[in-house]
Amino acid sequence: LPVGGIALLVKGSMAAELLDELLARPGCTSLLLCTGICMVAAMNDMAAPSVSLEGRNLWLAQSLPILPWEALRAKLRLQVILAGVPLAFAGDCTAIALRPGLSGTLLFLLLPQVFSLLMAAFGLFLNLKRPNFHWTSEITPIKQSGAVAISLLGGWAYAAAMAALYFLVGRHMGFAAYMAAFLALTLAAAVLLTADAPSEIYDHLFARRFACADGFAALGAGCRTTGRTLYLDGGAALHGAEVTAPDLRGGAALLLAALGAEGVTLL
Repeated sequence: LPVGGIALLVKGSMAAELLDELLARPGCTSLLLCTGICMVAAMNDMAAPSVSLEGRNLWLAQSLPILPWEALRAKLRLQVILAGVPLAFAGDCTAIALRPGLSGTLLFLLLPQVFSLLMAAFGLFLNLKRPNFHWTSEITPIKQSGAVAISLLGGWAYAAAMAALYFLVGRHMGFAAYMAAFLALTLAAAVLLTADAPSEIYDHLFARRFACADGFAALGAGCRTTGRTLYLDGGAALHGAEVTAPDLRGGAALLLAALGAEGVTLL
């Protein structure tokens, strides 16, 4: 992306004039360059194998005193931040080379960033659905993962669809209006994939592992159990209460919760 941005600064205006003559349609050059930037951004798929890369050490992440969504959100942020800087540089260089006006410049800067967020969320979603924790080499989840392949090919297909739909119907709307509509669609898809939702923890070994859930609920936590599954709604403010420890591990968990709660807790 940085190399491509520098190339656009040097030869961008000449290439834009040539493409405008060949395509003979306003906005096509800007659209194709934005599509190219998004396709390159789709190749940055760090989030797609991130869950599988935990491997047999997954229990370390599961034992952290945080909600699962917080750990997943950190994986999303890593990809968005590392991809965001070169994307911003490439978008700046493209805007300087083409001079598409204020609206076009904003789209060059915003659409690739939102597209990167969508691809990170999509890859993480796929990996959560089909994780692989039984690998012996890191190459397996990175190079031979279905989540990585689908995320990469899906990103290319999404970017290609952006260009194809413009030639079919979007050109009647104008470049700025069409790209703004596609930006809104991409942002909506990214928000749906990253929306906060209740967490579920399933215990495969012990039926009464989550006997301490009643104590968490008494402290104000949004949690309940159904069989071997614990359901959690994060973000609730904890308050003091009288609770009973059903076992050693449950008592330790209740003690930690009580230390973070407002008021006095009798355990």
